[in-house]
Amino acid sequence: MMLRGMEAHTVESQVVRDDYGVTLSGYAPLRDRMGQSMGVIGVDVDASQIDHIRSKVMWFSAVLLALMTLLMFVAAWLNGRWVREPLSRVVLAANAVAEGDFQVRLEMNRTDEFGLLGEQFNAMTRDLADREMIRETLGRYVSEEVAEAALKGGELLLGGEEREVTILFSD
Repeated sequence: MMLRGMEAHTVESQVVRDDYGVTLSGYAPLRDRMGQSMGVIGVDVDASQIDHIRSKVMWFSAVLLALMTLLMFVAAWLNGRWVREPLSRVVLAANAVAEGDFQVRLEMNRTDEFGLLGEQFNAMTRDLADREMIRETLGRYVSEEVAEAALKGGELLLGGEEREVTILFSD
């Protein structure tokens, strides 16, 4: 390493332990007026604290990593809880609608996507309840098939049709 110091500034990358202690050395060339190397200046720096500093940095890094990992898990748990609760409510309400309960409502006092989902879900169940009420009302006056055809929105031909029927009135 010292011979490289004849050509350019050089610093050792490894700490040296010897009879003189723990050192880190650096070398620089001595040049004459013509730029020719005449010798080397070597500087030894006491490096006994480097291991201590390295240990402190490693310990600090390990503690910081543990804290960040803990913070990440807490944030993931809170986020999961923040999403799981309203999602569970949506699933329960959807199951109720699937079973025919159109009076179910999602009360989500939130300003995020779940709040919007709750509003849209409630609008859907109101429309389904209205549709069911209309179907039941029509079903009192016309057959189930006619009520379904009217609600499907298909074209209903007005004017009726002629049929030959037998009607029995009895008291």
